[in-house]
Amino acid sequence: MATLTGLSQAFLSMLESGMRRLTNIDKIVMLLDGLDVPIELTGPILRGPQDPALLHRQRSAPSELESA
Repeated sequence: MATLTGLSQAFLSMLESGMRRLTNIDKIVMLLDGLDVPIELTGPILRGPQDPALLHRQRSAPSELESA
């Protein structure tokens, strides 16, 4: 999980055990992106349109016109 998220194993372990809380927005976004959480679950507030991961997903997702 550390490899996927870019967060240290020690930090993730502290999160899992409840010793640390995830309050830093940058670390929240790293975790969400690393776990490939869809934007539909997080909303654009956490990952705005300037986010490269979001832009990549928007480009690779079929548009409503293409899927109709």
